[in-house]
Amino acid sequence: PQVVSDSAATVFYAHLIIRLGHELFVDEAEKYGIETLRAGPRVISEAIRKLYEDGNTSVLWDDVTTEDTTETPADIFTRAFDKTVEDIRTREVFDGIPIDQLAWGRIHGILFENPMSMLTAEYDVGPYGSGGDNFTVNVAPYDNTFFDPPSADFIVTHGPSMRMVHKITSEGIVSYYQLPGGADETIGASHFDDLLNNFMDNKAVIMHIAWDEAKAAGFEKVSLFKASDN
Repeated sequence: PQVVSDSAATVFYAHLIIRLGHELFVDEAEKYGIETLRAGPRVISEAIRKLYEDGNTSVLWDDVTTEDTTETPADIFTRAFDKTVEDIRTREVFDGIPIDQLAWGRIHGILFENPMSMLTAEYDVGPYGSGGDNFTVNVAPYDNTFFDPPSADFIVTHGPSMRMVHKITSEGIVSYYQLPGGADETIGASHFDDLLNNFMDNKAVIMHIAWDEAKAAGFEKVSLFKASDN
């Protein structure tokens, strides 16, 4: 599916891949006393691909909690598919919304944490609904545990601190950038997060390199003078 913030297919896929991880691995993990398993969808996808390459003969497909039944890949996929629908329906944010109108950005978002976050979330910015995921050029991965799929957290764990493109033209270099924040680190300042909307909307800002361009685009002028000897 196209991984944009209003994508319904991505909502279903993201929940399905976590549920598949749960149905495949948690029964064995609990059997051997492993209390938690964490992995993103890329890890789960690679594990499933490996199982298929090995001819689907792995004992991982079998649910060890059902003593008289040996599950097949089709059984696990069917079970995961049905439970995925239930997982989505248990989310309050999607209550009453038709499944084809679900929006990825309602659960997948970017939270910009302030260094003071360990003490208070008052200075954090977001979360903002976002497109992208673990597989896209728009890097916006998330991490999850298999043990409780309905409570899966899709907040982005990491991403680009800046996007920058330099375009070489006959008139010279034209540079564009996106910054997830602003030019002023002072919380509450007018330029603290004024570039954030452009970053979230994938809109570039021109970076002025030549002195005449920078001077023309400047908002403030600061004059520095040598301190008086007196």
